[in-house]
Amino acid sequence: MPQKTIPAIVLLLLAAVAAWWFLQNPLKTSTVQPLAEKPEGVFYLNPTERRTPQAQAFIHGQSPTQRQVGWVKLPKVPPPRDANSDPTSAGYLGTDACAECHQDYVNDFQKTAHFHTSQEAQGDAVRTLLEMNRDTLVTAGGKISFQMTPDNGKFSQHLVVKAKENTFSQHFTMDLITGSGKLGQSYLYWNDDHLYQAHVSLFHDENGNRWMNSPGFPDGGADYSRPIEQRCLDCHATFFQWVNGTVNQYRPDNYVLGVSCEKCHGPGKQHVDFHHAHPEADESHHITNPGNLPTERLDDLCSLCHAPAKRLKKPPFSYRPGDNIDDFLEFEQDPRALQGGVHSTNQRLRLSQSACFQQSEAMTCITCHNPHQHERGNSALFSQRCMQCHESQACGKFTTLGKQIEQNCIDCHLPRREDEGTQMNVAQGAIFPLLRDHLIQVYPEISSQVEAQLLTN
Repeated sequence: MPQKTIPAIVLLLLAAVAAWWFLQNPLKTSTVQPLAEKPEGVFYLNPTERRTPQAQAFIHGQSPTQRQVGWVKLPKVPPPRDANSDPTSAGYLGTDACAECHQDYVNDFQKTAHFHTSQEAQGDAVRTLLEMNRDTLVTAGGKISFQMTPDNGKFSQHLVVKAKENTFSQHFTMDLITGSGKLGQSYLYWNDDHLYQAHVSLFHDENGNRWMNSPGFPDGGADYSRPIEQRCLDCHATFFQWVNGTVNQYRPDNYVLGVSCEKCHGPGKQHVDFHHAHPEADESHHITNPGNLPTERLDDLCSLCHAPAKRLKKPPFSYRPGDNIDDFLEFEQDPRALQGGVHSTNQRLRLSQSACFQQSEAMTCITCHNPHQHERGNSALFSQRCMQCHESQACGKFTTLGKQIEQNCIDCHLPRREDEGTQMNVAQGAIFPLLRDHLIQVYPEISSQVEAQLLTN
């Protein structure tokens, strides 16, 4: 064989190997490209630019000179990614690895809201979207609309901008879902290896499902430039490999979605490796059982997500079960600051102000909540746990309602309140979802309303 042909053959072999690898490992991301002909009112922002006071005023329409209706904010095209990563480098394996020995726990846990706090936007996860009767959201002014459509097993949001005699559009694949679906879902998309929130979210209330501007987004404009920062994912996922020094750059091949087993028990790789090598071992090794933690450390674990942090003290995803949460996060310390849900108030601090908590040496979050079971909305079950410490005859409404109060302590003593930190803007004004306040006490006005409803029924 002539020597000149050898390098050519080697190059062909390398090209074939590279082509095979890319077929086996397709990129899951698609970069948002600038519009070929940008209409007036379209702005490209990068995550760092959004953090300046001027940009925040612009984004939220706080400048009196701004015309937010019809304005479109899109992300700039990011620089090329520098490398991929080892998906097991942080020791996270995912829930399937746990199922090998703990199948029953996994089967139950997969029905919980925690498990569905984030997931891939495909398959059963988008079934609700397929059942939606309306696939278009039109904003104030009518210049901007959004069309939600199936796209090769996923869903996409198509931004449509009417400018003078022309119509411009931009396509965004809904790659990830955040939110369990009880109150709604928001959607994230990859811009290469940078993660952003889509403008349109799904909102659920007593009227059913409907498309809505994502929380905090103005009505009448479009914003696809909101970066998903580390603190968002620290609560909505088990693990993401963050690129140090960036706002929203992550490794698209190295994450574990949902608040899964390893979020509360710690990374499982060392545990799994040990027990594969030592199947005769009777005791668990290299894993944390939160039930064995001191009460304060156990509640720290819940505080990671159920208490809003002002500031990260250490890198995201560095907290491990059993650590002191105050070493990692700085929290709001005023329990009266805000009421409502996880986005607006410190639930652990609200709970700590309750007489129930203060008069008990052993009360923790799992006194009332079983994290392995789907219990949301089961007022009778939660009320049974109240009855472990309280007597129905001690309730001020016992004389009029009798034993039926044992079926629902919750609506009187942990009322639902508007979540002031999750404002959704619509043409008619603002909507705030209702979430439970965790300050357990007597609320006379609310108790009278519940009493009237029970007497009527």
